[in-house]
Amino acid sequence: MEIVDKFKRLMILKILGFNTPDAIVIYRNEPTYKAVSKILSFYKKYEKLSIRTFLDIEDYTYIPPHFPNLDRDEALLKTLELLSAGYNILLQQGVRPTNGDDEYLCLVMKTGNKIIIEMAKGPGTVRKLTIEGKIDDRFEITSEEDEDYRRLPTELQYMYEIIKECELDNVIFEVSIYREPVVGHNREVFWGFTKAGGVEEKIPKWILDRLRSYDL
Repeated sequence: MEIVDKFKRLMILKILGFNTPDAIVIYRNEPTYKAVSKILSFYKKYEKLSIRTFLDIEDYTYIPPHFPNLDRDEALLKTLELLSAGYNILLQQGVRPTNGDDEYLCLVMKTGNKIIIEMAKGPGTVRKLTIEGKIDDRFEITSEEDEDYRRLPTELQYMYEIIKECELDNVIFEVSIYREPVVGHNREVFWGFTKAGGVEEKIPKWILDRLRSYDL
């Protein structure tokens, strides 16, 4: 089965209309001149940059290095260092909310008509859930008649609605929700998605075909 890496998953979300950070990918085997050109053209766009990394294989037991909100010069040096160490780089705009205490950090699993939301309050990144295991609340929803739907915070309801209608299935979304828009015009920022454990993720063929047409 085709491997859909971290950057491609971000692009799939963009294709589907989700609000995602601006980002580029630098693969570890790219010629140095091409990598440096891509980095320089991108890093001039933002005062802060975040670096995410991934391997050539899908390994959900491995915790890849992550460096959020670096200054430009620091981001450039760290990117080159990580490329030399054999990592693929997902370089994206830094996101710095005005009041991190108002953030909601969410993991949202969608399997059929069931949506499970694990939520933590900010500040922080979704790694507070995925790595630190800190969960402030959990919601399991199969219909709007469920008690968990009725107690869902207002700030999470729009996220729930757009995920419910999404064509992806058997996946887990990583989402941050801010008090004010920090990327685009939406308060919700989608960082990516992974497959839900024990089941095969479903990505429609038309999305994969669109993805293959891009020059990454």
